[in-house]
Amino acid sequence: EYTGLGEGTLLAEVANLVEDPKPILGSFESTFLELPKPVLTTVMKKHQRYFPVVDPNSDELLPAFITVSNGPTDDEVVR
Repeated sequence: EYTGLGEGTLLAEVANLVEDPKPILGSFESTFLELPKPVLTTVMKKHQRYFPVVDPNSDELLPAFITVSNGPTDDEVVR
């Protein structure tokens, strides 16, 4: 179980919210990385239920996130 940035609890929560999980990789403008890491990760995890993506070598936050859809998504609509 990956628990970097404390995602173990979020993973359990998301697992209980969806019946047919489909992960989606999203991104945001890198200029937002100027905000403090705790601000970004708190919003992602607590408000949006997104998983922050970090560089495994440096533990730096990347301008990306993983969210989970409940069921199939249309790749043309979800970008």
